[in-house]
Amino acid sequence: MTLTRLCLVAAVALLPVTLFAADKHEHAHDHAAHGSTATLTLDNGQKWQTDAPLRSGMSAIHRLVARMPDSAAAGKALAGAMRKEVDGIVRNCRLVPKADAVLHVVIGDLVAAANDIDQAATQGAREQGVHHVHRAIGNYTRYFNHPGWPKAE
Repeated sequence: MTLTRLCLVAAVALLPVTLFAADKHEHAHDHAAHGSTATLTLDNGQKWQTDAPLRSGMSAIHRLVARMPDSAAAGKALAGAMRKEVDGIVRNCRLVPKADAVLHVVIGDLVAAANDIDQAATQGAREQGVHHVHRAIGNYTRYFNHPGWPKAE
């Protein structure tokens, strides 16, 4: 058997293990994002420290939901912009593991709210989705130290 053929056989043999490991990681990350394995807690009675990418992304989301989407198209645009900010937060996350777990509860709520806004057919449903975003932002405010964050949440 040639070296090329041997490498190919080994790669094919390991493919299910690699796919299982990737699936397991995605599942665990997704699980934490929906808050089912983590809870909102403080860091020994103090707010968790944030980093620049988190502060930037959350500030952008805060600005995005300052105006209520007045149409389904505006709701879809808002949801897409929120998802983009969440993706950036998650991609650039450098928090300590315990803070990261708490953040993923907030992130899960933001993603669920974006999905609600995106799929809302009525103004009332979009308002409810935005209300959920504000609740997630309120949790961020209560559990994370974000210097300069607006006090009225």
